[in-house]
Amino acid sequence: MTDLQHEKVITPDSLPARFFFYNSSSQFVPSHWHNSVELLYMKSGLMDVGINSRTYSLKKGDLIIINSGDIHSTRCLNSSFVLALQIPYPLLKTHISEYHCVRFQMDDGSPILNQTSCYSGVRDILDELYVLTCSMPSGYTLRFSALIYDLVYRLSQSCITRVSSSARKKSDKNLDRLEQVTAYVKGHYTQPISLEDGASVLSLNPEYFCRYFKKHMGVTFLEYVNSIRLSHIHQDLLETDEAISVLLERHGFLNYRLFVRMFRNAYGCSPSALRREASLAAADVPAQALRANSGLE
Repeated sequence: MTDLQHEKVITPDSLPARFFFYNSSSQFVPSHWHNSVELLYMKSGLMDVGINSRTYSLKKGDLIIINSGDIHSTRCLNSSFVLALQIPYPLLKTHISEYHCVRFQMDDGSPILNQTSCYSGVRDILDELYVLTCSMPSGYTLRFSALIYDLVYRLSQSCITRVSSSARKKSDKNLDRLEQVTAYVKGHYTQPISLEDGASVLSLNPEYFCRYFKKHMGVTFLEYVNSIRLSHIHQDLLETDEAISVLLERHGFLNYRLFVRMFRNAYGCSPSALRREASLAAADVPAQALRANSGLE
């Protein structure tokens, strides 16, 4: 696979991984992927996580893992407090033999790790990372690093499944092709985009491209385009007081009725209600947590 990823995960300086958390009832991240392994631990609330065209409904106490290259999306269904950890590909490749041919999962293929022997240990590590990040004590960097390596060791000992090199190569090829399409959408989402435009990026017949995109991304091409527009509008709703009509025009969403329907489906409320809720919750939700999970980075 090339070095391009749909989402670039930036690890803070001097830390081996990226840890963050969010408390939200209106969090929606469109389909994307990256080379990092991602863990999500539900402290409270409900959330749907889509991984490779399958949807997993999470509740309090659930721990789910998203492997390198997995196409995934997230949507909070009510007030949800989530701990998230992204472990970079280079760290995993360095310390796990033939990492490119393994996946972290249950024996039955499930990414929900509640029944694994490492569940309680990983959960406790994520809890400690949260306390550590909030308090930033002396020796923070050293302890953070130790916890990350402990967590990777636990995962490597309890929930690794090997995959064939041919299956991995096929997956990588699909991601390379999808990268071309998603990059096009990111560069042109403020303009009208048709199914034919997406198909032309890969020189495919529109009908075949429609099936191909839905199979691998879990949504239709036009649903994906509008979800990207939606995520940008969502961000501007939180960060500006500009009129909704101005935001729709800026981000290329010209069908107001479709926008309202998609917004309610994604965030569970109207745009104006989201603004009111965000204003009330501002004191409790770090701005960087909202930004990190907006789907725009």
